[in-house]
Amino acid sequence: MFGGSSVLHVIATYQDDEVQEEAVRTLLGRGASVDAKDAEGYTPLCIAARQGKPKVFELLLDSASEMTFKNGDSLMHMAVSSREPGCIKCISLVLSKWPHLKDEPNKRGLTPVHQCAYSQNVECLVALIKEGANIHKVDNNGCDTLL
Repeated sequence: MFGGSSVLHVIATYQDDEVQEEAVRTLLGRGASVDAKDAEGYTPLCIAARQGKPKVFELLLDSASEMTFKNGDSLMHMAVSSREPGCIKCISLVLSKWPHLKDEPNKRGLTPVHQCAYSQNVECLVALIKEGANIHKVDNNGCDTLL
């Protein structure tokens, strides 16, 4: 671990996609833990989602067992927190395996739709709405995304 991060955490932030994918495959082949958490409680899968790295995200997704993270955020919360070009592909990958996560609230009652609306992440918000996400779910403060 480097400052609380594993090598997979570090690689998940790397900018060269080709090198990044090869490194992830190598590390997974050597038994690197996909579920290792950094000092903030995030796994390499979370980081790949937040960085909008769909190819790495997909490689890690097949090996991950932990799907709920800090503050009760789901993998979908992580994917919609990205503004990177690959974020929509990460959202699609999550929906293909766990479609219910589009409406799953975290501990604060925030769904991925709430998170997109509050952060003004229009691209991810539109993607979730197109997939049928509930825009009327109420958070722990009694607010839906239309208020």
